[in-house]
Amino acid sequence: MAVLSIRDLTVAYQQQLALADACLDVEEGRIVALLGPNGAGKSTLLKASVGLLSTIRGEVTFFGRKLREVRQRVGYMSQAAEVDWDFPTTVRDVVMMGRYGRRGWLRRPGAADRQAVAEALDAVGISDLAGRQISQLSGGQKQRTFMARILAQDPELFLLDEPLAGVDVASQDAIMAILKGLRAEGKTIVLVHHDLSSVPDLADDVVLLREGRVVASGPVAETFTEDTVMQCYGFQGLKSRAAA
Repeated sequence: MAVLSIRDLTVAYQQQLALADACLDVEEGRIVALLGPNGAGKSTLLKASVGLLSTIRGEVTFFGRKLREVRQRVGYMSQAAEVDWDFPTTVRDVVMMGRYGRRGWLRRPGAADRQAVAEALDAVGISDLAGRQISQLSGGQKQRTFMARILAQDPELFLLDEPLAGVDVASQDAIMAILKGLRAEGKTIVLVHHDLSSVPDLADDVVLLREGRVVASGPVAETFTEDTVMQCYGFQGLKSRAAA
């Protein structure tokens, strides 16, 4: 049984198709990279899967069930650009938000919640920033904060929208190490990704999208080829990217 199964998922923005009949099966314990040029439908696929966008048609199941039945087992991380980083709150408070699904919004955090937050902050290397206002964070620190929040949630399936966007090399290495560690624990990760050069080192499977349609999907060794990347990106394929 697939951890995530998508069938004929179709989404439109003001009469313009953003995703057309997308189909995808994600197996347990894999890292799956969603690839494609800007506007290809990568973020749309994730948002529609978790109900953040209205769909024209299609079916999405998680662990063979509807999202509402297994919500605690699924974690979603949005793009950092979609967050109001001027909101007056601390890094620790943001990470604590990852615990709300387990304890509810009205109950005060308990010892287990505080321990989970402390461990998540330590895992991403920002324990020293716990009391800092989020408006004072760098791009890499913001992404690490987001990663800590979803780690505190402790889902089985991680859906990550550009977790490596706009980060410094140290933060990229740290986040990639965390993702590989999660996979080693049997967790499953689906992420929107842009750095083609790091795909073979990071991902087990790829899904390539172009203009809202799935061009190819499957294991990296079989699917992430010059031909499929050229279909997806046009002239910005593997060779041209490597030379850039």
